[in-house]
Amino acid sequence: MSFVESPQINYYKALPFESDFIVSRADYEASIPIWQRAEAHMAEDERSIFESYSPKNDAERIQKLAHLTQEQQNYYISENVLSYLEEFAGNVGVKKLSGIVRSDGVLEMVGTNVSDMYRHAAATAGYGSREWHEGQGLDKISEGLTSSCNRALWVSPPKFADYGFAFVFMVDEYDKALNGRPMRELLIRYDEPRNTTYRSKEIFQKMNALIGAQTSRPTSDIDFLHNPILYNSQKDEDLAYLYDLVGIHEQDIVYSEQFRHKVLPYIRPWLEEYMRVIHKMNMRTLNKGDAVFNDLEEKGKQLIGAMFNTARIINRTLRQEKTDEYRFAQDAKQMKVFKYDISDPRTLYLFAGSMAKYQELTISGSSCPVTQMAEMDTLTNLVQGGYSIVDSMQLIGGKSKEVCVTCPHCQNKKGNLQLDDKTYICGNKRCPSNKK
Repeated sequence: MSFVESPQINYYKALPFESDFIVSRADYEASIPIWQRAEAHMAEDERSIFESYSPKNDAERIQKLAHLTQEQQNYYISENVLSYLEEFAGNVGVKKLSGIVRSDGVLEMVGTNVSDMYRHAAATAGYGSREWHEGQGLDKISEGLTSSCNRALWVSPPKFADYGFAFVFMVDEYDKALNGRPMRELLIRYDEPRNTTYRSKEIFQKMNALIGAQTSRPTSDIDFLHNPILYNSQKDEDLAYLYDLVGIHEQDIVYSEQFRHKVLPYIRPWLEEYMRVIHKMNMRTLNKGDAVFNDLEEKGKQLIGAMFNTARIINRTLRQEKTDEYRFAQDAKQMKVFKYDISDPRTLYLFAGSMAKYQELTISGSSCPVTQMAEMDTLTNLVQGGYSIVDSMQLIGGKSKEVCVTCPHCQNKKGNLQLDDKTYICGNKRCPSNKK
């Protein structure tokens, strides 16, 4: 019996490949001492990235975002992927939430109408309540970002622990396909003892003076909620000054933007293909017994793996991690993949497979979903459980992690959080364990 080579194999042969442009997993591990390899594989906290990021979950998200246009769905899926790469491949420590400020002034995050959420909470709590003041502040933010401003700073003094937050809302120019302005919210934490506002006032007043805003000086927690600072900025001096005030190294924040801008051009063809795969998975009604669905899911994982390892290499390069000279050389060799057109449908998965296999796809930590969409679900659950919008954002931003456990007090399974001091907060505010 003889075998005939397919036209696709002949196409690959015609590519001007360098003999060593692909670095295999075996080649990479051969450079690592056996004891180190064993130690790495035995680490109990190392988990597959697909325990915390799943193409199937993204396909389920598409169903939840069915009320949005396909362009809006793609925007949120791509933001979901990029935020995951930033946190786990780029080690970017700044927590972000993405959204859209719609042309009608509605504030939307990951397909959720946040304006409806906080207005309902305000109406339920009544005039003069904390929720009512939050609503007034968020209305000012959405109105300002819809019209003349591109930034808003909302200072929130400590409540649950010895730190407060500066919430920074930043919008880009109007995007017709999204019917609004793409928005990023930074959740910037600063140290301050509970039941005090000295540092919060200092941050507010110094930022107010720098920006030249005429916002009234706050004298109480309620004043902070009611009075966000609205302004325009193009060169990021305001952010650099804010980071200095809260004690964050400016280069860490600058790196978070630099990392995304560096990674996206490389992975864009894979990201666009990933979104096509996710839509196809959604159309298969998420049936895991379906062979076509399973094939699509594997393709999705391959694309995520390729993007993740590309982001890892770029992170090591940007941070100039040259302590391991062999790895640095291998990274440079592997990046030769991008000398070719990875968007070509005939080779897209060939290159993706090479990159996905380059380094073991594991991370340290929890197997809980850790994406922006999962965090938005947590925020929604917290609000529905009785927390205010600002309280919920503080919990999400406070280096908290969603805990995949059932509360022993009320059996609640949604939005349970673990704080820095290892204490837990049930996602249901009415739970007996939440004594506030």
